[in-house]
Amino acid sequence: MNPYTELISRYINNELSVIEKTAFEADLQTNPQLKKEYDLQLQVVQGAKRLGLKQEIKSSFKKTKTQKFLKKAVVTIALTLAVIGIVLLVKKIANKSPNHILHELNEQGTSNWSEADKILEAQVFTINPERDTIIETQHGTVISIPAHSFVNKQGVAAELPIDLEIKEAMTPSEIMKAGLSTTSNGKLLETGGMFYINARNGEDNLTIDKSKPLNVNVPVNNTKNDMMLFKGERKADGTINWIEPKAMKKKLSTVDILKLDFYPEHFLDSVKAFGFNNKNKILTDSIYYSYSRDCSLENYAYPTEVVYESADGTITKSIVSGSGFSMSDGKQVFYQNCAMCHSMDAKKITGPGMAGLSGRIPKGDWLERYILNNQKLIKEGDVYANKIYNESGSGMPIYERVLNYQELHALIEYLTQKDNIVVDYTTRDSISEETFCPEINPAKIKAIWDKKFNHTILATKEFEERLKVIFTTCDPRILNLYIKNLTHPLYEIDSIVATILSGELKTKFLNFYNRKDGGVDITDDQSKKLQVYFEEKKTIYTNAVNKALQKMYADEDLKRQIANDEKTKHNNFEEIRKSQTFSEELEINMDEAYRQLGKKRPKALPVDNYLSGSIAQTGWNNVDKYVIESTTNRTTLDYKDPETGKKAIIKYEPITITINDVKKYDKVVCYMIPDKLSSFQLLKNTNYVFKENLNELMNYTIIAIGFKGNSTYYHEIKLAKAQAYAIDLSSISAKDLDEKLNVNFPLNQQQDLSKDINYQLFEAKENSRSLKIQQREEIRYRLERVVFPCSNMLPSAQLLEK
Repeated sequence: MNPYTELISRYINNELSVIEKTAFEADLQTNPQLKKEYDLQLQVVQGAKRLGLKQEIKSSFKKTKTQKFLKKAVVTIALTLAVIGIVLLVKKIANKSPNHILHELNEQGTSNWSEADKILEAQVFTINPERDTIIETQHGTVISIPAHSFVNKQGVAAELPIDLEIKEAMTPSEIMKAGLSTTSNGKLLETGGMFYINARNGEDNLTIDKSKPLNVNVPVNNTKNDMMLFKGERKADGTINWIEPKAMKKKLSTVDILKLDFYPEHFLDSVKAFGFNNKNKILTDSIYYSYSRDCSLENYAYPTEVVYESADGTITKSIVSGSGFSMSDGKQVFYQNCAMCHSMDAKKITGPGMAGLSGRIPKGDWLERYILNNQKLIKEGDVYANKIYNESGSGMPIYERVLNYQELHALIEYLTQKDNIVVDYTTRDSISEETFCPEINPAKIKAIWDKKFNHTILATKEFEERLKVIFTTCDPRILNLYIKNLTHPLYEIDSIVATILSGELKTKFLNFYNRKDGGVDITDDQSKKLQVYFEEKKTIYTNAVNKALQKMYADEDLKRQIANDEKTKHNNFEEIRKSQTFSEELEINMDEAYRQLGKKRPKALPVDNYLSGSIAQTGWNNVDKYVIESTTNRTTLDYKDPETGKKAIIKYEPITITINDVKKYDKVVCYMIPDKLSSFQLLKNTNYVFKENLNELMNYTIIAIGFKGNSTYYHEIKLAKAQAYAIDLSSISAKDLDEKLNVNFPLNQQQDLSKDINYQLFEAKENSRSLKIQQREEIRYRLERVVFPCSNMLPSAQLLEK
């Protein structure tokens, strides 16, 4: 691949920054290879624009009509010379007189002028014969004149500026006014118009070099495909007989290719259904092109001969087709990735053996989807995938973004060939969907959906119509035929496509063929340059998308791992902190229980003995048991001493916090900060209502904190009571929050709160990030079935309904 292609393209399209542009232009002066590649790519741009000069000529003529110097005898129009550099037009208006014959002798060197010569006004263009030239007449006829097309009597190319005289009778009234006949050897013709053309150097007639004919594009309202071009034969009586008919090709009108719709059917509707702006082409392009694949197996051999109908009968034309390909080593892929769990015979290791695989698995693309992501099939309820899972006791690794296309399908070929399934890659009929890169690679569409392909058959409404059908063929080689045959009329390519397809698709392309849609003038050299450009761009776009996706998924995996590490650290910290606050509250409750009973509290045993030691006596140990139970469950202690009848009562009473509009926040946390403990306690979140029981032995401050994006919201309840609260959260800055914590709480509580609030904010962002990824992947999964319609498990209409 040419390393300069992308850089040169950005320079030509004025997409470089000032610094990049300066560096590029400096390198252009010193790097011969870069200069050579720049000149070649510039020719592609120039050639494409040259083919579309008709609209520019129209625009230029319209502009000059408003200028004062139009009244002068000569008007000069130079068309974008800085860009094109090959066209110079001079339009000279002849003096109007009753007799419009400008010269003594006609193109045949005689004075036998017809009545039409006298009546029809001459349009005279002065051109440089050494340059390619395109002119447009008053009636819109566009004539392309190659350099050195006109020669003198000696057969030498004319060198001096020459006058090209044109007369037109394109309407019935003009034809009748000029007295022109509409017969050929006495046979009446249906005419679309007539024109006269002659070139002179001074008074000397010039002729057209037969190896460099002029190309004439005549605007007609007749949509039939039987229009013929007749040569005018001057008769002695001054009339004109029309002879030597030649078939005229139906040329296509090109449009700005960027204004066409090259997306698959239902793509824009689906994008809109998922909540995106489908009018934003930058957005829709980025979504569609993100599905670009490395499909290097998509060029297969096709027949190169196509039969189509011409004016002379049925003839055969040759059309360029795809090339063959080679497969990766599927055996190597198997032993690198699969052999730890699967054997190639019937023996079960972790997973089933591969013998008889193709006879027992579901048909179609099931095996491909199972290898890429078996867990997705299991979650979707796929019967056979769940059967394998239940029998094996575990799922298989996911190979999406692990195996590339070549490796995946080489593996499938290796597994199925073991069952005597032989795959022949030379013809379409012998290729199953599992053995070639399915569907149309978006990178290909991006490569052709480019202004460089303006003024080719691809930049036409007729191709846009075909492309919608090409997507449904799910065969990238169909698209290749149109891209690789830019010099051919569309109907020729339609013909070979129809021979490849069958059923309804065959009928559609036969209908296209019968319309006889023509082509767009483009040289073989120009076509070859565009092929090179297409292949390079396709590779650039595919690599760029793959690289971007790999980086994106790698970054997401890294962030996910960081989040897991943070969660582990936080859980460890929380386990220690909650154990500490529980122990502190238990001590307070124990002391209070013994005080109310009027007993001295026994000395506490070491923690290990206390938790694991057996109890050999009754009495005070029962008090410990009830206090522990009360503290653990946060329920009221109501204990009566069996010996004294005294009671120990410690009340736990409920508090509930309801936060208005709670669902608008990414996450909400409610803290209880007791005045007698070293750290905080958390209220339980039950269906967005926060609940806990307050210990009557302590005073509590309640803090509710909400997170939304990067913003934090806050509410504080001092000396909270056992009751129901409904509160609103107010925005608070990180600085103000820190100040509140520093002022209102002891150092230990403040530090623990800050640490937990920071983690909760981190987790809220991580949850939001994970949710967006989940939603993105769900949308990508569902849109993928629109981008690649033949891989759909649901029709497109059902996709939009779900």
